[in-house]
Amino acid sequence: MSRKKLYIIGARGAGREFFARFSRIPGFADQYEFGGYLDDKMTALDGYMGYPPIVGPVEDYRPKENDVFTCALGDPRYRKKYINIVLSKGGRFETLIAPSASIYNNAKIGEGTVIYENCTVSCDVTVDDYVLMLSNAVLGHDVRIGRYSVIEANASACGFASIGEGVILHTSSVVLPKVKVGDSSIVGAGSVVISNVKEGVTVFGAPAVKIF
Repeated sequence: MSRKKLYIIGARGAGREFFARFSRIPGFADQYEFGGYLDDKMTALDGYMGYPPIVGPVEDYRPKENDVFTCALGDPRYRKKYINIVLSKGGRFETLIAPSASIYNNAKIGEGTVIYENCTVSCDVTVDDYVLMLSNAVLGHDVRIGRYSVIEANASACGFASIGEGVILHTSSVVLPKVKVGDSSIVGAGSVVISNVKEGVTVFGAPAVKIF
């Protein structure tokens, strides 16, 4: 059986990190061949060595039969934009979970979601499509994560927390139990969210307060 050809959307820092992490997972190369990066900045890898080539912008690429895709963009707005461009052309996104991640009973992981090493997804969690979870992120029981959201390294959402679509939980932030974070909101690094966050706002601090 031939390997799938995996293309990475985004050749900047997050894209290099994706390749560095997943290319070293035992057995990954048995399933996937890296086709390259899709990025409109053809010089993005100048000065870096050992990465797949940039093949061109997302807008110009036409998916082939054996192609699959992943998105390595840290801004949910651009994740949604470029994922939907690929989907409109019939492209398919892989769900990729590092072997060291812990996925518990009845957890549901959506299409195109990427979960890095040492993450914890507890029981009865729902992670929707095209989410990115960076290393050591933790989702408590019954948490809900909306599409395109980014859960950065060491961030946590506690039991029954609800994280909307297109949200960023920055590094080491914590959302307390049963708290709701609205769509397109941003939680600053190291913040502790103790009350609901409205749609489209940025909060920061411990306890977190609106700053934008």
